Formats: sequence, C-alpha cells, structure tokens
Amino acid sequence: MQNGTQDQCHIIKEFLTTGAMNCRGISFSKLAEPMLSILMNESRVEREKTEECLLLLMNDPKTIPILISILEKDENEEKSHSILSLILQYVTKSTLRQISSMLPSVADVLSSLIKSEIVGIRRLSIMILVEFKCKVPKEFTPYFKKLTISHQKLINLYSNKRNQ
Repeated sequence: MQNGTQDQCHIIKEFLTTGAMNCRGISFSKLAEPMLSILMNESRVEREKTEECLLLLMNDPKTIPILISILEKDENEEKSHSILSLILQYVTKSTLRQISSMLPSVADVLSSLIKSEIVGIRRLSIMILVEFKCKVPKEFTPYFKKLTISHQKLINLYSNKRNQ
C-alpha cells in the first residue's frame, strides 16, 4: 500500500472497505498501521477515504489494540494525532457496547497522554475521555477516579458543556 500507485491504493481501500463491512470473520486489522502513513501523506480526498476505511477496520476488536500499541511506542506527533482523531471519531459514532469493550484498552494510555506536552495530543485525549464519561459513565468511573483532580475537573467541565 505504501509503495503502490494512487489507483492501486484506491482499489485496496475499496476492497478493505467492502471486506470490513461484509466479511466479519476475516480480520484486516494488520493493515491499520500501513494505512496510517497513507492517512498522513495523501490529498484531502484520499485522506478522507483512508480515514473512512480505518474507521471501518476499527470495528474489528483487534484493530484498536494495534493502534494503541503504536500510540504507546511511537513518538511521531502526527501519527499520534491521527490515531487519536480516529479514536475520537470512532467513540463518537459507536454503540455503547463497542465503547464499553474498547474502554479498558485505551483508558490508561489516554490517562498518560493527557499529560503530554503537545497541546493537540492533550486536547484529543481529553475529548475522548469526555466521550467515555458521557456515553458510558458507569464503566468509565473506575478510570475517572484514577485521574488527577485537575483532569477530573476538566473532563467534568467539557462533559457538562457537551450535555447542554
């Protein structure tokens, strides 16, 4: 995917989109990482198509842990920003069941990222935690209690604004 032509990448994305929607028993999660570089390097139209494909791949329970492991070990700000943006979109659009199932795998990483020196990373991490608090408050409570008081207040402030 990274070395192919734009047309080849488009065909692969179409295949993945169709496959992710229609072939529930087949996992395409391993393709999430190579697609991140396409997400960061293409035109706006290609970025949107790649983002759409990645969001579909995130329905596979194996994809989010792959993205989280990239977040944990990769220092690339642009890549981290892209992953967090995808997670925010996914959490915003997902069912309560999907959100509840992903919460344990992302909460601790997000808790560390809200301390990032990079404003965009902090902001996205907070916004994802706000979505968890608003959508699955009972499941989020144990993770919320582990946060510092200032982070709890910030999440409460944003969740109150979101609910108005």
